[in-house]
Amino acid sequence: MAGALAIALATTAIAQEAGAPVNSAATLNLPENPQLFGTTMPSVVKATAIVNGQVITQTDIDQRLALFAMANGGKVPAEEVGPLRQQILSNLVDEVLQIQDAKKSEVEVKPADIERALQRVAHERWQARPGVRRL
Repeated sequence: MAGALAIALATTAIAQEAGAPVNSAATLNLPENPQLFGTTMPSVVKATAIVNGQVITQTDIDQRLALFAMANGGKVPAEEVGPLRQQILSNLVDEVLQIQDAKKSEVEVKPADIERALQRVAHERWQARPGVRRL
């Protein structure tokens, strides 16, 4: 990883010395204009955490926070945003580690496994809803 970073930095430095315009998207093999949900992403995406070479950005945290807010009625009290961001970052780090470990262990997830998990979560959420008459 360090070697690849050194090569990327050296390539950028050489291009800058030669007066050539630097295209960091090409250097890093990133799309020129990535889009998410129909809106252009910010031109600067900074790493908040790096987990064994995999970057977690502030955008990742913001999106997870927005998802959490939508799942909880669309609002998060201002005093809870800071601690919630920390918890979300911790959860994202754990998820990245679990995915990396699963890949290393060559864990295979079948579509039927995903369907069972979704059914279980849906059933648990339905059971937890207060005031809902159960059949």
